[in-house]
Amino acid sequence: MTAQARLLSGRYQVGELLAYGGTAEVRFGRDLRLGRDVALKLMRSDLAGDARFLELFRRDVSNLLILNHPAIVVVYDKGEDTSPSGEPLPFIVLELVRGRTLREVLADEGRLPIRKALEIIADTGATLEFSHRQGYLHRDMEPGNVMIAQTGHVKVLNFGVAQARADAADKDSVIGTAQYLSPELARGEAVDARSDVYAAGCVLFEMLVGRPPFVADNPVDVAYKQVQEQPQAPSDLVVDIPRDVDAIVLQALAKDPRDRYQSAQEMRADALRHIAGRAVLAKPPTPAIIASGTARNIGYARVPNSAPSGFVFISYSHTDRDYAADLASYLASHGVESWMDHRLDYGARWPDVIKQQIDGCSAFVVIMTDEAEKSSWVRNEIEHARRRDKPILPLWLSGEVFFGLYDTHYADVRGGRKPDRRYADRLLALIQT
Repeated sequence: MTAQARLLSGRYQVGELLAYGGTAEVRFGRDLRLGRDVALKLMRSDLAGDARFLELFRRDVSNLLILNHPAIVVVYDKGEDTSPSGEPLPFIVLELVRGRTLREVLADEGRLPIRKALEIIADTGATLEFSHRQGYLHRDMEPGNVMIAQTGHVKVLNFGVAQARADAADKDSVIGTAQYLSPELARGEAVDARSDVYAAGCVLFEMLVGRPPFVADNPVDVAYKQVQEQPQAPSDLVVDIPRDVDAIVLQALAKDPRDRYQSAQEMRADALRHIAGRAVLAKPPTPAIIASGTARNIGYARVPNSAPSGFVFISYSHTDRDYAADLASYLASHGVESWMDHRLDYGARWPDVIKQQIDGCSAFVVIMTDEAEKSSWVRNEIEHARRRDKPILPLWLSGEVFFGLYDTHYADVRGGRKPDRRYADRLLALIQT
């Protein structure tokens, strides 16, 4: 039977391929019973036997049924077909939106006028805010998942990787598109609505400049850059972009979620302020001053990639940055030099620099918390330190002792205490050895 003659549930005629994605294909369809054109989203037959992708597809169906909003495609029906191998092959019947994805628009036009980019991000922000208020995070906000209809309306697509916020806090898997991953999602840490705000900032940057804020030869290197490198201001690349628009983008792209817009609505409101000719609330970041012996307030300053001879490497989760910076200052006051992984030059190749610094350190300090336990980056740093036989001196800040460090001498600093002088003296002795 040809694709054109194929019927689903005895009423939906399957037509030509419209789009092809990671878990599904979208085809033109015709509802023979109601006489209307539809879009048919079918799970890819080559993934029919994969329980994980089957669950992602079914979640997409469930989320779309829950998230009823004018900027989210309407679900007409759902059902299941059978793959050639006899596996269940679910499908969704959706409204047919005639238009182009934002990715297609950018491929054709390179970059968009400032006003148009802000209008699209404002409409996208309204959809994200609705989703967040329903308790769902999108987690894959990228240009391929934004549709610009022929009417000019914006539609947000692909809620297959969306998760309830409570579930997202328990997951350490990295799902999404590397160029639009928030640092915390790239690290495999708990995420909230501010992760989608970061992704929206990446999309806005690309609409204004013509490329995402971070590019590299492979997705892993892009994810490293998301975690470690600061974005350029859009006006550094396109001179006619106003400072207020720089401020919107850079606030959305703040590494620390606490420094971002705290909701999609806040970002949307600033975009609409600029469109209306009013001042935005976001403020452009100013270069920070690096104090001697501390990694605090690194901001957008340029710092060297090198570390002093005889130093301690500090490994920590992104959410424990403030404690790590305070620890660096405390150790410096006792004559112990330290190095933290966000003390990097803009052009640094992050994975190589990290390995070099661990190879060169005299001791390895890991701050143990619940978030660090979930972080694949912390885990990889510990494993590299073990392979290099580095002395590991954990600091137990919260949660449980983990990564097989039960038999390792560690300092109990729960409640945010600083380690005692004996701990600092031990580090100093290792450095001087």
